[in-house]
Amino acid sequence: AFGHERRGTPEALAELGRRSEPTWVVVVVPPFTVDERPVSSSAIRRLVAAGDLAPAERLLGRAYCVTGLPDPDDPGRLRFALPVALPPPGRHRVRAGDRDAVAIVTAGDPGVVVDGLEPATGPVTLRFVAD
Repeated sequence: AFGHERRGTPEALAELGRRSEPTWVVVVVPPFTVDERPVSSSAIRRLVAAGDLAPAERLLGRAYCVTGLPDPDDPGRLRFALPVALPPPGRHRVRAGDRDAVAIVTAGDPGVVVDGLEPATGPVTLRFVAD
């Protein structure tokens, strides 16, 4: 399902494709599953928000990462262009490039302060370390 109130169906999307100019084809693929359960971005966001990074990694098949830009007014802080799922407020071990660091998440703050972040001028990816 997709769209407003999840009312859309693959059949409706295929019909839109047939009527479009140029036309396009819809290919329905089965849900991606782990332990025979569908993986969803909502489930991953809930796990991250609860600080349950190991189960989130299992669903993702990799470490949970976010990429931000250095705040020009505060070099140890990253800001994000879009809302991102962050672990709960507190200190979280991360890898920033090839360095160990600590991401400090504060309630209500859409950015992250990173203790141990090297000065950067471009995007920085934080890889959260599951305990």
